[in-house]
Amino acid sequence: IYKNSKRKTGKFVALNCGGLPESLLESMLFGHKKGSFTGAIKDKIGYFQEANNGTLFLDEIAETTPMFQIKLLRVLEKGVIRQVGGDNDINVNVRIIAATNKDLSKEIESGNFREDLYYRLNVININVPPLRKRVEDIKLLANTFVNEFALKHNKKGITLSQPVLSILTSYEWKGNVRELRNAVEHSVAMAAFNKILPEDLPSNIYMQVEKQKSNRKYDNLPYAKAKEVFERSYIEYLMEKFNGDIAKAVSVSKIKRQNIYEKLKKFNINLGEYRKK
Repeated sequence: IYKNSKRKTGKFVALNCGGLPESLLESMLFGHKKGSFTGAIKDKIGYFQEANNGTLFLDEIAETTPMFQIKLLRVLEKGVIRQVGGDNDINVNVRIIAATNKDLSKEIESGNFREDLYYRLNVININVPPLRKRVEDIKLLANTFVNEFALKHNKKGITLSQPVLSILTSYEWKGNVRELRNAVEHSVAMAAFNKILPEDLPSNIYMQVEKQKSNRKYDNLPYAKAKEVFERSYIEYLMEKFNGDIAKAVSVSKIKRQNIYEKLKKFNINLGEYRKK
């Protein structure tokens, strides 16, 4: 929104309102004058002034107090702020983007959010579905986070394995993109190879998805068929983990080399595809 707007030459400033006490939030957004409170050792401009002629993103807007909401409403209606401890109004021209994961209509009914502020903010409403309802975004987001954390953890060239992508697209993601981002950072940090494997994922994600998948793939199968499903899955796992290195697969699985080749042929598993990765 910011980069494609007429305000893209102005500054983009973001603030997460969640968990901040009202006094600190007011100081951060409106600024303060020297001596206005303990620790105010000099004048400081706030985010509204910093974002003047640009965009201010207020995340978790529903976490603010009703008293603060009154002050924010005044800014939106009048286009002026007053610094904490200040005597004069300061004109600002800021476009506000606000976000929340709560149902604001319910918050209004319960008295936690001002109805007049809601209508002032809700000029254009963009409803972003939860991550579990836009599975097509997960691969793109996950790969973006892998590249980010590969630099942070000095693991250049690390990628997501196909089994991990399958797990990520099957998980519910109740914490949405933040949870996915944290899971990917955990996985990058824990990975011992240049490919992120299922065991590198946070245990709660790996175990939940694997349990769901196991229950589904063995549904209504006789023992002999269920055994085949397991064998195929295990051989694919070994090939993925060791990039098709049969010697390493033999060492870990204790399956004889000839038996592994027989199972590759039986399940029509292309060894060359794994060696290319």
